[in-house]
Parts: sequence; C-alpha cells; structure tokens
Amino acid sequence: MSIPVVPRVLEDLKLARRACAELGQSGELIELWEGYTLAQLDPATLSGTHENLQRKLSVLRQDTMPLVEYLRQTLPVSLPQLADAAALDLALVFIMTTPPARDAVVRWFKNPSGSRDEAMRVLKTMGRMVETYLQALKESDAAAPPPAPQSKAPVPADDVDRALQDRIEAQRKARERSITERRTKAQDDAAKAARAKADAERAAAEAAEAERKRIAAELERQSPEPVDEERLAREKATAERVARLEAQAKAAADALAAAQRIRLEAEAVTKLHEQAEADEEARRRADAERRAQQQAEADRAAEEAEAERKAHDTAEAQRARIKAEAEENARIVREADRAAKEKAEAEKAARLKADKERLEAAERQAKEKAEADRVAKEKTEAERLAREKAEAERRAKEKAEAERLAREKAEAERLAREKAEAERLAKEKAEAERLARLKAEAERLAKEKAEAERVAREKAEAERIAKEKAEAERIAREKAEAERIAREKAEAERLAREKAEAERLAKEKAEADRIAREKAEAERILREKAEAERKAREAVDAKLTPEERTARDQARVEFRGRMAGLLADPWKELKVGAWFRVKTVAGRDESYKDLGLRERGAGFSMIVVQECLGGRTEWEKWERTDQKQVQPLRQEMVDVAGTLTDCDVYQIVSKAGQEKVWVLLDGPLAGAPIKVESPSGSFLAKKVEPETLTIGTKSFECARMSGDETLGGKTAETTRWWTALYPLGLVKSTSPSAQVESVKAGDDWTKRPPFPS
Repeated sequence: MSIPVVPRVLEDLKLARRACAELGQSGELIELWEGYTLAQLDPATLSGTHENLQRKLSVLRQDTMPLVEYLRQTLPVSLPQLADAAALDLALVFIMTTPPARDAVVRWFKNPSGSRDEAMRVLKTMGRMVETYLQALKESDAAAPPPAPQSKAPVPADDVDRALQDRIEAQRKARERSITERRTKAQDDAAKAARAKADAERAAAEAAEAERKRIAAELERQSPEPVDEERLAREKATAERVARLEAQAKAAADALAAAQRIRLEAEAVTKLHEQAEADEEARRRADAERRAQQQAEADRAAEEAEAERKAHDTAEAQRARIKAEAEENARIVREADRAAKEKAEAEKAARLKADKERLEAAERQAKEKAEADRVAKEKTEAERLAREKAEAERRAKEKAEAERLAREKAEAERLAREKAEAERLAKEKAEAERLARLKAEAERLAKEKAEAERVAREKAEAERIAKEKAEAERIAREKAEAERIAREKAEAERLAREKAEAERLAKEKAEADRIAREKAEAERILREKAEAERKAREAVDAKLTPEERTARDQARVEFRGRMAGLLADPWKELKVGAWFRVKTVAGRDESYKDLGLRERGAGFSMIVVQECLGGRTEWEKWERTDQKQVQPLRQEMVDVAGTLTDCDVYQIVSKAGQEKVWVLLDGPLAGAPIKVESPSGSFLAKKVEPETLTIGTKSFECARMSGDETLGGKTAETTRWWTALYPLGLVKSTSPSAQVESVKAGDDWTKRPPFPS
C-alpha cells in the first residue's frame, strides 16, 4: 500500500532541514526530528532568540534522548534501508511525531523481546513513509532554484558532522556502561548463589562423615560378643537411613540454591521493570510540565497587542490543521498495522497449537519419570507459567502490578514449603540420632548388668535376655509403624500441595479468561461507539455542501479559541464593575448573593462578594480567583434526545479539583455543557433547547438543559439554563432540593439596589 505525501508535512520537513543547516552554520547542532517538531509547534522558534530556542530544545530533549539513541543503534540493523543517514533521520521524524509509532517503539525499548513483532510492523510502515518522502524531498530539491550566496562564512560540514557524532558516541558509551553494570551485578548475584550452594553441600557432606565416624567409634568401643543377626540388621537399616537422609539433605540444598537463583533472577527482572516504569513516569511528568509551560506561554501571548492575538488565532488554526494531518498519518499507520496484526495473529495461533502439542508430549514423558524428575518438572512448569505471564503482561499492562504481587506470594509460599520440608528432614535425622543414642545407652547398661549378675543368676540372665529381645522387637515394630505413618502423612501432604497448585492454576486461567472476555467486550463496545459516531458524522457531512462544511470548520476553530479562554476565566469578556445577584431557595430558606468583578490582573481576577442571609446583610468580601488550567482532550459524540451530537471534551483543573466537561460544538447553542463529571457529582442532559431569560434589564439567549444530576450517590431530574455571557456558571437551575437563579445584573457595582428585606 503506497503512502500519500501530505503537502504540509513536506513543507515542514523542508523548513526543518533548512533550519538544521542554518543553525549548524552558527554552531547550534539540532537533529532533523527536533527541527520538525519545533516547526510544527512554533515555527518562529527556529528563527527566534537563542535563549528561547535553547529552552524549547531542553524541554524537547528532557526524556527522549535515550530512546533516540536506542533507535539510532537498532533501526539500521532491523531495517537495512535505514542504514542511509538521510533515511534514518526521516524515520526518527515520523516515529517521534506519530503517537502510535512512538508508543510502539517505547514498548520495544522497555521489552525488546516481547514487543519486537509489534514494533517491526510499525517500522515497516514507517519505512514506506520514509521512501515516499525521501523521493519527494529529492524531487523538490531538483526543482528548487540554487541557494543565494551567504554573506557569513559557513562552518565546515565536517566539523558539524564530527560534533554530532561525538555527542552520539558519548551517549552510546553511557548506555553501554549502564548495561555492563547491570550485567556485572547479575553475575555477582549468580556467583553468590553458587557459593551458597557449595557451602550447603559441603556442610551436608561433613555432617554425614561425622555421623559415619561416630557409628564406627561406637562399634569399636563395644566388647566382642557373639554375632547377633538382628543387631546387624538394625545397624544396616540405620546406615541405610543415614544415607537416605544425606541424599535428602543434598537434594534440599540443591532445591534451596535453585530457589535462591530464581529469586535473584526475578528480583533483577522486577528491578528492570520498575526502572522502565520510573522512566515512563518521568516522561509523563515532563510532558505535563511541557504542556503546562506551553499553556502559560499561550496565556501570556493572549494578553499582548491585537496583532499578537491575530497571530495566536492563526497559530491555533495551524495547530488544528497539523493535528488533523497527524491523525491522518496515524490512521494510515493503524491501517497498515491492522493488516500486519491479522497475519501475526494467524502465525501466533499456529505457534500456540504447536506449543500445546509439545507440552502434551512433555507431560506424558514427565509422568513416567521418578521422584528425582519432579523438581525438573516443577521448574519447567514455572518457566512455562513465566512465559504465559510475560505474554499476559504484554497484552494487559495494567495487570503487571497484580501479577508481580502474585509472583511474590507464590515464591514466598514455595520457599515456606521448602523450608518446612528441610525442617522435617532435620527433625527426622535428629530423631534417628536420639534413638541410636538411647539404643546404645540401653545396650551398655544391659551389658554391665549382665556382667555383674552372670555368675549368680544365669537363669535370670536367660530370662532377662528373652525379655530384652521381646522389648527390642516391640520397639522395632513401633518404630516401623511410626515410619509408615510418617511416610503416609508426607505422601498425603504432597498430594494436597499438588491439588492446591492445580486448583490455583485453574483459578488463574479462569481469571485470565474472564479478563480477556471483559477486555474483548469493552473493545467491541468502543468499536461500535466509534462506528456509530463515524456514521453520524458522515450523515451530517452528507447534508452539508462543501462551502457549508468549510464555514462550519472555520466556526469551530473560532469557537475553540474563544471557549478555552472562557473556561479558564469566565469573567474574561466582562468589564470591571459588572455584577450579578443570585437568589437561592432551599425549602423555606431564601438567601441572596451579589458577585462582581472588582479588578483584573495577570492570570487572576479579583471578585467582590456580599451576601444576605435571613434578611441580614453581611460585609463585602474580596476573593481572588486564579485562571483555571484548561486542556482540550478530544472530540466525542454524545446522545442527546436520541441524536448523536458532536462535542468537545475539556479537562479543567482548579482549586476545587479536576472536572471534565462536554460542550456542544456546533449550532446556536455551541458551548452548552451538556455533560459534566466532577468530584462533587455529575450531570447528563437528555434534552437541550433554546430559551431567553431576562435578568433585570438584560436578556440572555440561553440553552435550557433537562437531564439527570447525581449528587452524593442520589440521582434526580434537574433543569439548567446556561449562556456563555454569564460568568457564574448556570444562569438558573432547578432541582427537587433547591432552586438557584440570577435575578438582577448591572455594569456598576456601586449602583446596586439594596437586598430585599
């Protein structure tokens, strides 16, 4: 699919390229994507003062340089056509100024293996755009007249390139240094785990050797006596049990070392994710600060002379056009990305089927292995779960924190189980040693007693030996029974753990399926809403002639320029001295409040307020109101009386908190807030119609909005009257709990009539 050339984008590219060359001659090195971004936001910056340019560049470079350097290193390797320097510069322009492409490469930057396929689909589309615009630039250069001679001696091109390469090389070395430090730390952690494992094995070997030496010494101390086959059998069984305990201790040490290694690897991965999240948060904060700074500059520009106001209006129109062009570019990228994604989904389904068959074969083989292979099977299962978990993180980033907590909990439970198993083995070994000591002590006492009574009581000795034999047999039976019970208990515990693990995996799978279904349903609703809005807009556009659409678009540009200022400062279009009287009736209580514009300053208005409560007039008060922070979010369609209507969505931040407002975009009632969401409550209009209200000697053309208002968790029908000429929000509002309306107005605060008595 060919990529069309947008004339405005081509002109901005040519302007950015000329600015890079001119600034390079004066010793100021900027990259093409930086010049293009400044050309879109404020072309005057490229030819303005050095301080203003440096300030804009510092904001622009604040959180983008690591990503740009990463792309400079990886793009020529990923796409051979970007090995050319001019093509690479164009690719950086389109990636850094197109939000979908930039988000894709940011995910690639944070997770190179998990997000590579998505990034490559976007980069292939970018590659076609680079080829198209590179050819257009060459044709434009061939058709352009030769440049006029410069009076100022240019800086040699080699020096400019050398300085730029030095800066790129320094940033690359810093990045390599950071990667080397992280790898060294991971190797040190692995070495520590290996040393801990070796120490555990050495300790187990030393304990086993000490046990063998103790048994040999005990046998040497015993006096010669006739061979007792039963005693020899017990000693052989004891030796075999000691050998089993040694093997179990070694296996426990191996499992503990493997757990420590896996925990260290998980901590390293977690730290990398946390660092990436911190970088993303820093980038978002920098973007917010940059937008706030741009808003402050726009406000200062609005207070300057009439010529600057006209320039500001022109810049607003230009930004709207640039935004439309950026949306068109983003639409082209999404269309190409959708085709590539469908192909990737088919390939992914085939891979999943192959993985499923391979896992089934592995499970059949794993069932035939002995207990020693169980640890390897658990490790393989953990790795498979980790891969599935990584895939889930790529699809649903918002689940990352919950999954991290789940991993930590599972790791803690597994370590607790291993610790309990090690303690159980230690207890069994201690019990065996205690029984051996008791047995040795009993035999020693028996021998001493037999030697003392052998001469006098041979018959009693024979009876004593018979009793001791019977007692030994009883002890052996009890010991065998205890060992059998212990084995059965251990087997039951193992089966319970396996059953719990299977239930946990089933619950996690069910939860993942539920989240996937909810996500698919939400995406379907969004698609249906977007399709309905698209059809509604197409239907409206079809009813208009090209001249009417042009007039409507021009009216929207003018309306948006005025609406943002009114939302930030409702008193903006009123003269100093203007006042309004507001009457509030709640049940049987009636009160009045006068509000007027006392003075206006840079970024604030001073409001004078006087109230009459219960027939008693209060003293006048002055209240300073700072301008609100207003940010346009998007254009959205809202259902009003069964008709989808175009609205602009604004986010307003003030001392009272943050709220969102949906205002009508077209028609005589443009600007009416038909939907409001704020911390105190919300409102949604079901019906909007024009109505004229008279306040004192003034008449206002208002929008009468009937709908539902939610306050404190309760919803009630409310009617509101609104006009852009009234600075206090609503001219009138009626609800079951109260009625508020403006009853008088004037232009001179000192000539107000007295409050009603």
